[in-house]
Amino acid sequence: MSKDLVEGCVLDELGKPVAGAYVTIHSEESEVHDIASITGVEGKFRLVAPCGNFSLTATTKSGLHGMARLSEFSAERFAPIIKMHY
Repeated sequence: MSKDLVEGCVLDELGKPVAGAYVTIHSEESEVHDIASITGVEGKFRLVAPCGNFSLTATTKSGLHGMARLSEFSAERFAPIIKMHY
């Protein structure tokens, strides 16, 4: 099974980085589920993504949440931005 490094960023509604967001990756095409990372001070995260299509979900303890769906052909696949809202 092929895997890729995904380095992305989580932003709030104003475009500011969100530190401490819990980011999970989900794939219906792969046996790998719920791989997780926590964003750093600049809102950045790194995950090893399964091949094929997958989605990224970001949540915070304060109630912010956001999601990005990425396909294997998506230009944003290796540097996705997840925009969060309440």
